[in-house]
Amino acid sequence: MIPYTFVRSSIVPPKYSKGQTVIIMPIKNKHLGPKEYRLEAYKGMIAEVADYYWIDMGSSVPRICYIYQVRIRDENKEIVVHEDEVKAWKRRFWETLMSKLSWLIGRGR
Repeated sequence: MIPYTFVRSSIVPPKYSKGQTVIIMPIKNKHLGPKEYRLEAYKGMIAEVADYYWIDMGSSVPRICYIYQVRIRDENKEIVVHEDEVKAWKRRFWETLMSKLSWLIGRGR
């Protein structure tokens, strides 16, 4: 039997951290359940990770799954999603450029 401390130290860390910007991408499946229908309304929306939690899915072979509490950017709403229902959001070139320009203008340059 493997000691519990050894198993716990080999846990994969979460993909996303608090404050990270993500985009909601529900799993594409022919047989959607009630939760997936609920997420369809937020598909493609940008959110920020407010917090995350782990769940141990097994007893003999530990399998850790992460769930994330995310805050939708354009709405005053928080929802919970699984790790495979979000992906990291990367700014497009023009958004990065506009952000830098607004920062420079704000500094008086």
